[in-house]
Amino acid sequence: MPTVRLRRLAGELRRLRKGTGLTRDDVTEQTGLNTATLYRIETARVRPQQRTLTALLNLYRVGEKQRGEIVALSKGASSQG
Repeated sequence: MPTVRLRRLAGELRRLRKGTGLTRDDVTEQTGLNTATLYRIETARVRPQQRTLTALLNLYRVGEKQRGEIVALSKGASSQG
């Protein structure tokens, strides 16, 4: 069962992708990430690996402050609460 933090991370990544106007297919083309993996990340089934998260944040052009918040959220995603 996904933690609150993992669901929040998934929602934020989904919002960022949609905010850039990119589809899941666009993201997989530009990052090489598997479509199924992106789906699992955006639905809080799995926590993204650090390099995957970095690639997504770069693609979505996330600023430093927000990037730090998202990375911290990802690191705490496996914690309950």
